[in-house]
Amino acid sequence: MKQFPTISIIGTGNVAELFGQKFLNAGCTIASVIGRDSIRTNLLSNNWNCAIESVNEISGDIVLVAVSDDATKEIVESIHPSKTVFYTAGTIHISLIDHPLVGVFYPLQTISKNRIQKIEKFPVLIESNDIEVAYKLTFLANLISDQVIQCNSEERNKIHCIAVFFNNFSNHVIHLGQKIATAQHIDPNLFSSLLKETYEKLTEMNAKEAQTGPARRNDLETISNHVNMLKEPERSIYKELTNSILSTYNHEQL
Repeated sequence: MKQFPTISIIGTGNVAELFGQKFLNAGCTIASVIGRDSIRTNLLSNNWNCAIESVNEISGDIVLVAVSDDATKEIVESIHPSKTVFYTAGTIHISLIDHPLVGVFYPLQTISKNRIQKIEKFPVLIESNDIEVAYKLTFLANLISDQVIQCNSEERNKIHCIAVFFNNFSNHVIHLGQKIATAQHIDPNLFSSLLKETYEKLTEMNAKEAQTGPARRNDLETISNHVNMLKEPERSIYKELTNSILSTYNHEQL
């Protein structure tokens, strides 16, 4: 592309804010923002120095649709067919979208509001059945990411599922640990260095090699002690995860 395209963004949530900021930092122009939340729309309009528009009147060369998965299809299909449209939803098959110039622009990252400014690197997964759209996807993705991956909808759906294990499930287990600690009047921050080492270690070895703990060493006495001190539902979750670890290392399950 000879010059950076202008971008209109539909959505005012965390994904929209992250991409808007990344594109601005890369030298792109945000032409407009479209959103239902007037407070957020006005805030992003001021931050990006751009117009506020409607879906029926979009001035950007490219329209980035960063809304919830259940709203994505309807919004994309309502955009004029002459517009190039990228959507960020991870699990919607591109064949289900009825728009001639559509592409997928999926960020493989967990995005929380108070962390947006601190997010530096993340892979961008792209897909389109149109050669020109695919070119635009690649161009824009390379502006904000050093890991741009072309993958089809089936592959992306698998990646999305795996990401749930890596991020959502591990985060929930940590939440349970914090909950138990608080209930026992133990400061959850006591475990901060443990968490840091847990994740730093995974940059040097795979998780199976890194595994430690009573289930890894088949310490049934400690496991029994833990089970007895826990209440439901944490007790069942502990036993289920323990059995998975025991099985992984060829120990007999509980």
